[in-house]
Amino acid sequence: MKGRDVTRCAYGKVSQWKGVLDPETWDEFVTVQRHVVPVVSRSLRDPTISPTRTWGGSNTFPLVMRWALLVPARYMVPVLESEFFAKWRYAVYPFVTEVRPIPGKAAVWYQSWKDLFTPELLADERVLLQLETGLGMINRAAQGQQISWPEHSDV
Repeated sequence: MKGRDVTRCAYGKVSQWKGVLDPETWDEFVTVQRHVVPVVSRSLRDPTISPTRTWGGSNTFPLVMRWALLVPARYMVPVLESEFFAKWRYAVYPFVTEVRPIPGKAAVWYQSWKDLFTPELLADERVLLQLETGLGMINRAAQGQQISWPEHSDV
């Protein structure tokens, strides 16, 4: 998997080992430099998140979240915090201030993102805080309130 991203890795070949390896060995496998977590992290660095199209111009994020089924949340959450959530908030801002969707469309847009998160990730308070921050921006815009540019310190 070294030097690759999630679009070029064989999910099926990797996932078959999860049931074979004991939990400690699996953790070691997904976190070592050349395996799953580094590939997931690299895959989240490049994509641009579009405020008008759910996945931007690629299917990278849904593929990353498929790999999240293999990566324990304790490893996946820091990757999402460092590589994804700031970009996502920066997409929410123009979505609510420039695109100005009707509330129903905004809710569908938000839910399409949230639905990609595994139950394990949605159970993590840090992930929920990030998602709720974006939802709060959407709700404030729907109520006609001023929305400020998202800062890294917003969450």
